[in-house]
Amino acid sequence: MQVGILCPGMFVIALVCCAVMLTRAVAQISAPPPMVIYNSNEQDSGDLYLLDIRHQLRLNLTRSPGIDSAASPAPDGQAIAFQSTRDGNREIYVLDLQTFATRNLTHHPAADMFPAWSPDGEVIAFVSDRDGDPEIYAVNLVNGATVNLSRSPGPDARPSWSPDGRQMVFASHRALDTDLYIMDMPPRPDPVWPDRPQVRALSPSPASDLDPAWSPDGRHIVFRSNRGDNIGRLYLLDVDSGDLHYLPTGDRGVDQTPSWSSDGTQLVFWSFRDSSNDIYLMDLRGRLAGEETEPPVINLTNSPARETLPVWFPGWR
Repeated sequence: MQVGILCPGMFVIALVCCAVMLTRAVAQISAPPPMVIYNSNEQDSGDLYLLDIRHQLRLNLTRSPGIDSAASPAPDGQAIAFQSTRDGNREIYVLDLQTFATRNLTHHPAADMFPAWSPDGEVIAFVSDRDGDPEIYAVNLVNGATVNLSRSPGPDARPSWSPDGRQMVFASHRALDTDLYIMDMPPRPDPVWPDRPQVRALSPSPASDLDPAWSPDGRHIVFRSNRGDNIGRLYLLDVDSGDLHYLPTGDRGVDQTPSWSSDGTQLVFWSFRDSSNDIYLMDLRGRLAGEETEPPVINLTNSPARETLPVWFPGWR
């Protein structure tokens, strides 16, 4: 699917004036969420793009000399947090989508990456190796307090909040392999908070489980795993029952970093399956209703560029 690239002013006008028909492939999946943010190296080393699926329009959000990736939108859609190397090392930045002003949130010589905005909009969790190995940190956007939440001897990665903000799922290699863990969250991260959060293993297995994402209704966690065929596939875990379901996507490539639509019926992810890294959309409504058929999957970007790390954008509110 070919898409146009617009400057910010043209993009706003185009969204109002254009009524471009969806391609036949996109039309087969009814009412997709309107926008996705992802990383692409099409124009530079790597920028963040906003894709309007319905109108097939793209906007380059960052245009920096560094690599910008791993976006996490604020709940109200007014800003996004992301990781960038624009100042020489990897830091967490916040981009105001009204003014396009960008600020460095972490200012630390360590590598800070993979931000995750809390549901109440007041905290951003991220991964940092500032204490020797990658661990989960959180910065309070109200008072600036930053705290190491996970404090484990093994590397921790890819935090994802529960919808109520009371828990966080993340991947960790603290045992013999990489598994998913759930951590209880404090009311507000604070440096003087004395105790390590309660953590429990969610997916103990000989396989490596990565890239967890909590569903908007709190019932499911989708993640990538090499169980079965030793290649990265997507799985759906029922949080309460522990039931695990494989999400077949044609078995043509490693599927990574899934992200939920706001209504919890669709996923976007990136995969190397059509001779390039592209962003794909999967319709989960049949699976969630108990059907065993393969979920419909379409290529949203279909570009020779390397396009990765997608996330649904909730829209401006």
